[in-house]
Amino acid sequence: MATLNQKFIAVEKQLQDAFIERHNEARGLTLAALSGNHIFFVGPAGTAKSAMIKWYCDRFGASYFTWLLTRFSTPDELFGPVDITAMKNGSYRRITKGKLPESQVAFLDEIFKANSAINNSMLSVLNERIYHNDGAPVKIPLIFAAAASNEIPDDDESLGALYDRFLIRFNVEYIRERQNFLKLLLDHNAVNGAGADNITIDELNEARGQISMIKIGPSFVEAYADLREALKADNIKVSDRRFVQALGVFRANAWLDGRRECDVSDLAAGGNLFWDKPADAKKVMGICLKISDPNLFKAQRLYEAADDAAKIIIEAGATGKDNTENAIKVTAQLKKIIAEIEGMAGKSARISDMANKVRDMNKEVMRKGLGLNV
Repeated sequence: MATLNQKFIAVEKQLQDAFIERHNEARGLTLAALSGNHIFFVGPAGTAKSAMIKWYCDRFGASYFTWLLTRFSTPDELFGPVDITAMKNGSYRRITKGKLPESQVAFLDEIFKANSAINNSMLSVLNERIYHNDGAPVKIPLIFAAAASNEIPDDDESLGALYDRFLIRFNVEYIRERQNFLKLLLDHNAVNGAGADNITIDELNEARGQISMIKIGPSFVEAYADLREALKADNIKVSDRRFVQALGVFRANAWLDGRRECDVSDLAAGGNLFWDKPADAKKVMGICLKISDPNLFKAQRLYEAADDAAKIIIEAGATGKDNTENAIKVTAQLKKIIAEIEGMAGKSARISDMANKVRDMNKEVMRKGLGLNV
């Protein structure tokens, strides 16, 4: 178990190294593959959604299908052309070779652009792993699918049903930190995947077999019920089906950590499972963190306060406006926040990373607000 989960973690780390500020998305792709749940990325164009998904899907020695959907896309493009010979004999069967129904891993870009004919077929493909060919249900080998879009669907019922098939969701934003942007400019070729490890389908299946044995204990269930109540109190509506499906993600997270039973810390992964609108993503993450890891929750809140304060000075500095007095106050505030976050870090790499990010913010404030060369 230890050797196999470390291989998945190594690939995840390589993805994190290749795509800047995409640590959470990398873990999400790993959890999607291990749990067999579908993953969806939403965000503006140019945030590496497609490139990131393709990089990860390419790691598997699997039959892989990818397609960019438009409003002009036809069912032939995804499910194969109609078999003309069979059609002459009164059968409306598609030739699915090399298409989605014969693929183990799939990536669908701009998924909500397709028409209803495609969307209706996609529902059973994603949920039951069944494709109806000439009216006959055919079991397909799809392990997981990834999708991306610049927007979420509106109130269209058919698109809402399709959107619901994607349990794991990420709101992908532009790079935030200055030095990460500089790193992107200097090392933008890292995303090609050259030299990255690969994972075989046999290894993935073995890992999924081990994950199915991860226990769900009473203490975890009690904490999970607390999370449900907290989400409900904040008017976040989550179906019972989604709560049950999420157990596979929590099991996968426990397996990656080398545990044989889920514990309350796994609920942090719920931050990317229980929102519908991107505007609710941070709220849901906060609720999950508050229950799963109170220290991480406090550190996140401090980090957000630091980010808000720093932005004011940095934006004012970009306009050339003298804001020295406020910059001095913010610098003192950021130093205090750094100390508070470091005091909570312990062995938590995520909290330590937050402290480092606030330290970088402080340097930027001193550059832009005080004119110091740091």
